[in-house]
Amino acid sequence: MSRVIVIGGGIVGVTSAWALVNDGHEVTLLEAGQDIAGQTSYANGGQIAVSDSAPWATPSVPFKVMRWLGRNDAPFRLRPRLDITQWHWLYLFLLNCRGRALSAGTERNLRLATYSLSRLQQTRSTLGNEFSYDDSQKGIIRLIDSQKEADAARHYFAKNHKNEN
Repeated sequence: MSRVIVIGGGIVGVTSAWALVNDGHEVTLLEAGQDIAGQTSYANGGQIAVSDSAPWATPSVPFKVMRWLGRNDAPFRLRPRLDITQWHWLYLFLLNCRGRALSAGTERNLRLATYSLSRLQQTRSTLGNEFSYDDSQKGIIRLIDSQKEADAARHYFAKNHKNEN
């Protein structure tokens, strides 16, 4: 038996702690707030979306990041500075926006998302009514602002979801 500390009492922290306890570990769950799921998980926009497995590093993102520079509400914020580590990370990020790296990242994300969904379904089945949280399964709306993005999304879904129909 090992001792494990889980930091954060949101849905991920609590379910991780539960899985570790069931695996025979001694677990301590640390939560900064007074209530479990009272901060980060409260009214969170988190999603489990297996069909939306494309990584952030896509061909259009570098151009979008340039448009978002300096915006506080940008979904991807880049604050360039004289830091070799930041520029090295940015170089690697750009390499992953292309070809085989993009396909490999999508495949890894899809495998992880599929595994995560199966574990969530297993947890729901095992705990039944003891496992409740604000859950909605109504799908996702994705807003696309150009024909080029629509074509890319159509290609992505056709390639990655062939066997679902």
